[in-house]
Amino acid sequence: MASNTEIYFLLFEALAFYLVFIEGHKNFLLIRIGFFVLGIAFIIKYIIIFDIFLFWLAYNVLLLIEYKDFGLKKILHRFIYSNVQIVLFLILPFLFSCVLYLAHNSFNSYFEAILFVLRGHSKVTTFSSKIEFLLQLKYILGLLVFLIFLNHKEFLKSRVNIVSSIWILTSSLGAIWTGFLYEHYLLAIFYPMFFLLGSLLSTIKFETHKKKLKSIFFVVLLVIFSFNVFKTRSHLKKTLMGIPDQGRIVADAIAKRISSNKRTHNSLFFISNGTHSPYVLLDQLPPVKWVQPNNYSEKIFFENLNLDLGELFASLESKPISVVSWCYKYSIEELDSGTVKDESINGIYVKKLNLYLKNGNFKGEKLNKECQIYYL
Repeated sequence: MASNTEIYFLLFEALAFYLVFIEGHKNFLLIRIGFFVLGIAFIIKYIIIFDIFLFWLAYNVLLLIEYKDFGLKKILHRFIYSNVQIVLFLILPFLFSCVLYLAHNSFNSYFEAILFVLRGHSKVTTFSSKIEFLLQLKYILGLLVFLIFLNHKEFLKSRVNIVSSIWILTSSLGAIWTGFLYEHYLLAIFYPMFFLLGSLLSTIKFETHKKKLKSIFFVVLLVIFSFNVFKTRSHLKKTLMGIPDQGRIVADAIAKRISSNKRTHNSLFFISNGTHSPYVLLDQLPPVKWVQPNNYSEKIFFENLNLDLGELFASLESKPISVVSWCYKYSIEELDSGTVKDESINGIYVKKLNLYLKNGNFKGEKLNKECQIYYL
């Protein structure tokens, strides 16, 4: 399971949950900080908009409950006062970002990037596929249902339990919303699940004097859950089977070729398809302004984002690129010649890429079953 930006925004979202719903009832300052932190999470991953709406709605329900015994005028005054502040703190990170980009004369590029993502970027996926995708978490979900059934009275008394339960639903909606069912999207659902799991386990009561029994029970549940969840994770299977990381293989091959190139001092490489981690592994920025190769190589990404291939290849030709990598089940030559048919690949991109390699007199080298590099 790849982590991507989830490892960053989930930390902020979890902190926001803690500040607003666990500690916030004691201090309104913590609530404001919580929504500010939630705003940081949003600029990292926009798809948490469903979670933001839940947090805001849940906070207002708690606010109304707190002031239910006051007069209508005071309730309305407090309601407006609180919401204006939390909305302001929520959008502050975005406003700060805008100011920073304006200061660096890059606001147009920043705003263009936002529209770039929001402009109909989705994939048609069947309802059954989405359910099947979410059911990869069926073991922990079943454990949660069992624990709720075991102690349903305590469950309803806790706002943490209730908000966490709805958070599982909103994060699930966010995970399947675009139709791109990537495994790392499931990480966003793990967080509220573990919040709820911890809360439920802490409230279970046993009618026994043997205190060790409770600990043993928790350990057994944890072992069963861990076994069933981790056995389905492909990255764990690869690790146990000793399959080397694809990004590292490509990075090592690129480093070798660049070091042997006469233009070592200014040589660049281009990841034409597959993992783009070599840019990070080799401490180098992409030679062109586009980072994700599948935005161009995958047909649905290319069409949804309305990308310009002419601009891409003009940029490539203006740079001292000495190595190009390609990782896919079919080679560039096979796809360009029509030897194989693949409706998911952008054929126009493949043809232009193959022409670029031929005109540049690049030589080819096979790295493994899927990956190869082209070098000068």
